[in-house]
Amino acid sequence: MPATINNRDLSWLSFNERVLQEAQDKSVPLIQRLRFLGIFSNNQDEFIKVRVANIIRFANLRERKVTRFSGGYDPKDLLPLVHDKVLKAQNKFTETYLSLLAEMEQEGIYLINERQLNPEQKQFCRDYFNSVVSPLLVPLIIRKRTQMPFLRDNRIYLAVRMITGKSNLRYAIIQIPVNSSCPRFVVLPSEKGRTDIIFLDDIIRLCLDEIFFMFNYDAISAYTFKFMRDALLTIDDDISKSLVEKMEDGIQNRLHGQPVRMVYDREMPEDLLKVIAGKLKLKDQGVLEAGGRYHLLRDLMKFPFIRPELENVNPAPLPHPHIKPNSSILRVIRKKDILLNYPYYTFTHFIDFLREAAIDPHVERIYITLYRTAEHSKVINALINAAKNGKEVVVLLELLARFDEEQNVEYSELLQREGVKVIHGIAGLKVHSKLVLVERKAKVGVHGFAYIGTGNFNESTARIYGDFGLFYSSSSNCGRCP
Repeated sequence: MPATINNRDLSWLSFNERVLQEAQDKSVPLIQRLRFLGIFSNNQDEFIKVRVANIIRFANLRERKVTRFSGGYDPKDLLPLVHDKVLKAQNKFTETYLSLLAEMEQEGIYLINERQLNPEQKQFCRDYFNSVVSPLLVPLIIRKRTQMPFLRDNRIYLAVRMITGKSNLRYAIIQIPVNSSCPRFVVLPSEKGRTDIIFLDDIIRLCLDEIFFMFNYDAISAYTFKFMRDALLTIDDDISKSLVEKMEDGIQNRLHGQPVRMVYDREMPEDLLKVIAGKLKLKDQGVLEAGGRYHLLRDLMKFPFIRPELENVNPAPLPHPHIKPNSSILRVIRKKDILLNYPYYTFTHFIDFLREAAIDPHVERIYITLYRTAEHSKVINALINAAKNGKEVVVLLELLARFDEEQNVEYSELLQREGVKVIHGIAGLKVHSKLVLVERKAKVGVHGFAYIGTGNFNESTARIYGDFGLFYSSSSNCGRCP
């Protein structure tokens, strides 16, 4: 049947291809193009965890009414179209990535592996491994007749193969421990005029002999793989549990969701691939994809800063001309409305607005809706400070913010411990609004100070996304100070 509207999933993949086009655009600075590849990779992984997993779920229902996806597609017909589009985009990604590496070499920037290190760089990598990486590693020995230890998806792993003689094989898995103190890319000591950079994966490969020194083997090798689980969050209907308890159970169950795709180094030996895929119960060849040497390339978003001319260096956000340092924002809003355009104006004005309300002795109540906040949120801290200062603080906190549910549950519990009243929304509705109301006692009645925004109350993403925020009061333009 001909589609009368575009299919949601095929349309989204076309959108992500436009992100890839940014990486191919030579008018974009070189390292910035590399970061666009990271954005594309992150988007594609989330799409597979959420949307592809959803299509597979419907396609595999044994007894079902015919469920039509947007565009009139049956899920069984849509799935191969999505897989084909994903594969074509991935091939374009690989082609673009290799092209960018060649351009980087023209700028004296080289991504090298453990086999290309000079003696000084080898020693640097071994020292770095022992001081930074080794304490974070937990190698897992894999045995054919035992269950696979639990592996979290959205991580990168090295599958290790040790061989003794002709047929004595031993297998292991190492999670590559990427975090803020152990980044994916490490800048190496380099000759004058060039910058050498190595993947963390390859530092671990170099030091396999230090990790597995207690085993006797003739040869050892390691191959990268990643896999993705179904990201469906199921909330049960047990009336004896609170919504937060149901969310916590759902988050825990999602950690153990069914794997839906595995990407592996195409150089991985067949016996090792068979063991890993079998342990993950991925026996359908349709969910196994041969890839390159490196995976989870969303980390390209955090590629090291090399030279400013190779980046889009964003200017520092500006203060609003009517909001002066060390002055009352409430006083300014009382006189006139203030419109902020992020990321060009600083989000600090909003933080200062909450902080002032938290300590102003005449402020009695603060109401706010929250959806996504920063990892170490200044907004949350300001609300807790307000509650400690005796204000009535009411937060409508939307728990169902995909992939931020766990953080939102933690913030919900933290806010309630500190005396904030938390509301978790209305069943069947998802609250995306960004609203604040501050009520301040005046000589006559109460003045309201409000904020309406298009973006999340997240000081981190406010430096990136384009959004608007409007401050106004119930007595704007009256000319009187609060």
